[in-house]
Amino acid sequence: MKFISNILVFCLFFLLGCTQKPPLPYLAGRLSVKLNDRELTDQYPVKLREAYTIKDNPRDGCEEPIRIGFMFYDKKNLLRAGLVWQKTDLSLGKFQVQGRKADCDQGTYVGVNFYSMIGGDVSGDYYDVIPSPENFFELLSYDEAGKKVRGKFAITLVNRSKIDRLFPDTVRLTDGNFETEVGKTTQRF
Repeated sequence: MKFISNILVFCLFFLLGCTQKPPLPYLAGRLSVKLNDRELTDQYPVKLREAYTIKDNPRDGCEEPIRIGFMFYDKKNLLRAGLVWQKTDLSLGKFQVQGRKADCDQGTYVGVNFYSMIGGDVSGDYYDVIPSPENFFELLSYDEAGKKVRGKFAITLVNRSKIDRLFPDTVRLTDGNFETEVGKTTQRF
């Protein structure tokens, strides 16, 4: 009898450990963007589920890094891809994009991470920025009272890892327009 109860307890813990955890609740927003001249969500089996702007606590020598992110999920509700911008502050204007991380010393530098996920929790492909004068990130408005950020962007990236291949090796994100609410968190991306 004890053997059977031990097996039942083991099975219960096994099943609980294998269940997919629901995504953290992020703040609302919207995004429209073309990937290689077609709407991203029209050509890939993903949908925008989360959009956010996060003002982190001071880290990495930055006074107040900002992350503006968009998370895409598949039909099984698993995280499938992400597009996360990093900026040193919420100052308005058009900024050149040249890499993954914002350079806090320059103050006007913007970084971007575009990646895919496998099964919701395993890293897939990571994309690097292809340097170009056409790469930009522009903050159009920041409503401090209403806690909303609005902007647009265009960026060209290349797949350096080639693990998942959800997206093509070269990705050109154009006509990017977004609006998100501003919140605070300590979660890292």
